[in-house]
Formats: sequence, structure tokens, C-alpha cells
Amino acid sequence: MGKNEIEEFLTYLSTKENVSSTTQNQAFNAIIFMYKEVLDMDTSSWNIQACRAKERKRIPVVLSIDEVKCVLTNITGINHIIVSLLYGCGLRVKEALRLRVKDIDFEYNNIYIYDSKSLKDRVVPLPLKIKTQLKEQISRVKTIHQKDL
Repeated sequence: MGKNEIEEFLTYLSTKENVSSTTQNQAFNAIIFMYKEVLDMDTSSWNIQACRAKERKRIPVVLSIDEVKCVLTNITGINHIIVSLLYGCGLRVKEALRLRVKDIDFEYNNIYIYDSKSLKDRVVPLPLKIKTQLKEQISRVKTIHQKDL
């Protein structure tokens, strides 16, 4: 197969077989791998232009204010603090779980997020509603730490 046959095959997958974009991409990558690694042919100049399968668009699911209140009222302890940080600061789960005491600035009401998505740093405001809960959690952990020492 040459460039034209590969384009026709990928277009066929999209239009006649109605495959998803990921399936079409996998077929494309498998063909390119075969030509480069197995047949030892250079495909860099081919510039394959096939009809691309449409990616499925998903509508994001966002909780209503009442649903958020319901969730927050039914969670207690450290989980309540984490979920409040997720919602109130817009943190990702990984960011909330990696949060350290040194990252919270109670004086300026900021939370510093390091090495976030795409290894970027950012500053988010600390919600005043959970400020006292965070301070209480830190003091509880300090007490446990002192007992462990």
C-alpha cells in the first residue's frame, strides 16, 4: 500500500465502518509503525490526509448548588475538608491530596499549588469558611505527631 491506499483505508474506517476517532488513530499508528519499524520505509514525506472520524463531544456534568450543599452536609472530618477544597478552591483531587501545611498561607488567605497540571504553579484563594477547619486539622495532626515523637 502507498499513501493513497492508506488514506482510502482510513477514510473507509471513518465513513463506512463508523469507527471512533481513537480506533482510527490506532489503525493509523499501527500502519505507520509497520512501515517504519518492520518495512524500514520512510513515511515522513507522505503527509497522509484522510477523512477523520468525529470525536464524541461530552457535556460536562456540573452539580447544582443544592446538590453541592447536600454533598457537603453529608461528609464529615478530613473528607469534608478535602471536598470543600475541591469545590471552594477549584482544586483537582491530586492537588488536594498533595497539599502540605507550608502551601497554605493563612495570613493572606491563599493556597499555593506547585507542579499542577502541565507542571505549572498557581495560587488560589483560601475560602474563609474552611479556614478554621484547616487550622483545627493542622493542630490535630501536630498533636498526633508530638505523641509519635
